[in-house]
Amino acid sequence: MLKQEKEKTKQKDLAMCVAESKRKFAPVLFIAKPLAVMLKKLILHIIIILSFVSCNKEETLNGHWHEYLDNSQDLDNCYIITDTTISINKFTNGATFQLDSAKPSQIWEYIQYPDSIIQSHLIKGDKVIFQNNTKWIRQISDSETFLNDFSAGYKVNILPFESTIENSDSIDFQNNKLSIILACGQIKSQYVDPSKGFFKNQFYFQINNKVTKEYGDLLEYINCTHCKLNNINLYVNMDRRTPIKLQKELDSALHFLNIKKSQVFYLNADLKRLNKGYKNTTANNTYSK
Repeated sequence: MLKQEKEKTKQKDLAMCVAESKRKFAPVLFIAKPLAVMLKKLILHIIIILSFVSCNKEETLNGHWHEYLDNSQDLDNCYIITDTTISINKFTNGATFQLDSAKPSQIWEYIQYPDSIIQSHLIKGDKVIFQNNTKWIRQISDSETFLNDFSAGYKVNILPFESTIENSDSIDFQNNKLSIILACGQIKSQYVDPSKGFFKNQFYFQINNKVTKEYGDLLEYINCTHCKLNNINLYVNMDRRTPIKLQKELDSALHFLNIKKSQVFYLNADLKRLNKGYKNTTANNTYSK
């Protein structure tokens, strides 16, 4: 009997001890629990902030880029970007500009896209994808890229004449003569429009931003009203597949305007050296029909 009473006393004392411990440490447990939750939330916030900073860190766009307005269309523009320069359609009708950096915010100033397009893009490795389906693809330096560059900025594709470029001329805009650039090639897929007379696989002249086969347009373009014809150089970016009929149209216009062969230079490409230049035909002769 005495033993049972002692056991009951021990159990009562133990229960009272546990109850007293809970009463004393309850505030500590109450504080520790939300503190752990707060610490966990703080760590989570830090991770989110670091991820946001990482995602919004401006990448640079150094490299050789080709722009396509749609996946099914031909090359539209070419951009060659370094830390200090951007060349736009360098091989055709473009120019090179100085940069402070190769960050996208600097690049967009020269591309002149609408703001809504610039803000909606994703830089993903070797691609820049815009919301309107425009796409930039980074190129490797090979003969295929080199040849494609001759069509950049035009509404026609140009596969240039091939030759070894040793003694060739480049366009000299600093001399006292007026330099005129004329393009002739196969119309690009995005500009095919039978209702306007632009048919697939057909060849056309490009005069400024106009695509044409009209002899009158050719004469008007070469025969500029504010210059003397003996004081011009004509640089012809012509596709080597251009039909003879179209080539004769150009020869006829040059003959009519009494343009000398020494004033006319044709684009050539050297695939071994990945170099380009202009060569003129036999000098000091006028064109004949």
